This record gives sequence, C-alpha cells and structure tokens, in this order.
Amino acid sequence: MNGRIKPLVKAVIYHKGKILLVRRSKNDKGLPGYWDFPGGHVEFLETRMQAAIREVKEETGLKAKNFKELNTIDAIPKRRNKHFILTFYKAESLTNYIKLSKEHDKYQWTNHFPSKNLHPLIRLCKLR
Repeated sequence: MNGRIKPLVKAVIYHKGKILLVRRSKNDKGLPGYWDFPGGHVEFLETRMQAAIREVKEETGLKAKNFKELNTIDAIPKRRNKHFILTFYKAESLTNYIKLSKEHDKYQWTNHFPSKNLHPLIRLCKLR
C-alpha cells in the first residue's frame, strides 16, 4: 500500500432484531474463515455511504435501507505499513434472503457474535 491511507466501510445489517455476519472464504487474502460485516474499499469518486450500499449489494445481494453512520475509526495494524480509515454503517434489510459473493462462503443472522474467528475490526464497532 506504500504509505497510503485506505478508506474502508463495514455495514451492520439488521433484520428482525438480528445482525448479519458473513464468513470470509478460504481464498480471502486477509483473514480467511473469519466472521465479518459486509463491506470493503471505497472506490475513487465514491462516497463512503455509496460504497457501503454497493458492498452490501455485491457481497450479499441485499438492498438495505436507512443507512446511518455509527462511527469512524483509524485502524493501524501493528506492522504499521498500513493505515485504514474505517467507517461503520447501520442499515435495515426487508428480507433475510442472502446471495453470497465469492468473497464469502457462509452467513448467519445472529444476536451473538462467535467467540472465535471474529474479525478483529468488528470489536471496534460501536453498535449504538
């Protein structure tokens, strides 16, 4: 990444009181097998909210609504060769039907996060 700051988005999608988690596929470059929120990189000339809406649609097939920003954090891994600005959004889905992209191999609607294999950035999200 050569010292660049990379904007990322994650979406906390609610449906009937449950939150959507997606599991990263075995081909994932970062943390394969880890549970995460849908999300990804912000593209050039795209707002963070536009990126969140696009990423949710691409990764899950959902058309979520009522996107609201929860919080934004700086995520700087210990290696210090990367710097991410990560914005979390909250949104609602009218359906629980998911069509996963190749980036993920499993999903779950849950009230409880798994005790292991949870993406470390999820712990930084303030859900309220």
